[in-house]
Amino acid sequence: MKEAGPRIKKIPAGDTHERLVCPECDYIAYDNPKIVNIVIAVYKDKKTGEEEFLFCKRAISPVGKWTLPGGYMENGETLRKGALREAFEEATAKPKVGALVAIYQPPSKHEVIMIFRGDMRSRKSAPGIESLETKFFKWKDIPWNELAFPFIADALKAYKKTKDNQNFAPIFLKPRPRLWPRGAVNGNMPPHQPPKT
Repeated sequence: MKEAGPRIKKIPAGDTHERLVCPECDYIAYDNPKIVNIVIAVYKDKKTGEEEFLFCKRAISPVGKWTLPGGYMENGETLRKGALREAFEEATAKPKVGALVAIYQPPSKHEVIMIFRGDMRSRKSAPGIESLETKFFKWKDIPWNELAFPFIADALKAYKKTKDNQNFAPIFLKPRPRLWPRGAVNGNMPPHQPPKT
């Protein structure tokens, strides 16, 4: 069968990066970073005022680790609508998505991760198809040693730093090494420490 489509690596005219190009029609395949939207969904106890953070226990790799609800943005969405959709898909939660808290670029993946505040009016949640369990944790009870990705701890620290501010620039999180190997199931890896408050 004859090969077809973009398959030749070259720098197209007027470009500065190597791309896959179709030699027959000169069609260029652009491979650019994907956008990931994450929401730090917080419920504030009406009696004590104490904050509780919504986490999802992953049903996908790394299985059994805790993370904040989030995922890839879809075409036609705004950033906030993408964050809200992901919160519902992973935790059937409907937070009011607010300010952009932090931005993270993983060193080993072509992604830009946008992390938003989210206000929850209740603790209502349930696991979606990619989650085994959902749970609200008080800050002191967050399972820091069982987080799916190290940057989640940094994102929560950024939230703590900015939560009382209405006007602030989002924090660019520093690159962190991958904690769990790809395909890990309840991996036995060195734990990372919670952020200092």
